[in-house]
Amino acid sequence: MVESFPPIASNYNKAVKCLKAHFGREDLLVEFNVRELLKLTMAMNSKEDKVMLSSLYDRIETQLRALET
Repeated sequence: MVESFPPIASNYNKAVKCLKAHFGREDLLVEFNVRELLKLTMAMNSKEDKVMLSSLYDRIETQLRALET
């Protein structure tokens, strides 16, 4: 998408605006990350899919960092 803008200074803001419109849906990003956290919770309660504590911690940290960002 960014490559469609000629590389001149006046196009920088246009490219950023275009990227924000395409990827900047904060509501969808929050929803996705909350769903991922819920999946982790469900995996912990499932007897079939046991998750190591260190792996769980890393996955939770990753999702929390994504939510903060």
